[in-house]
Amino acid sequence: SDLISQWRLDYSEEELRGLLEAWGVQAEMLGVTPSAETRSEEIQMWLDEYRGDSPIGSFVILDDMTDMGHLAHRLVNAEFETGLTIGHAREALGLMKAAGQKPGVRA
Repeated sequence: SDLISQWRLDYSEEELRGLLEAWGVQAEMLGVTPSAETRSEEIQMWLDEYRGDSPIGSFVILDDMTDMGHLAHRLVNAEFETGLTIGHAREALGLMKAAGQKPGVRA
């Protein structure tokens, strides 16, 4: 997975990996997005850059921000106040299945 969060500005990648591991997140963190004006720009920049290593077939965006522009169809909007819920996880899995990707964490 790729970390697109304000956290990336406050913690190093190593610290973020440690936090995610401590919380029981079992996923490889591929990197962090660059900073841009909108989340969609950050995500697109990362996708364009990462594409050279191994193309991303499908992805879901889990975010409390909604400025996703052309990527809005990939967004599962988790509100800041409640965080991620089982409902959000189901919605994300549904988007991945609809896109023909085996559910799992990628990016």
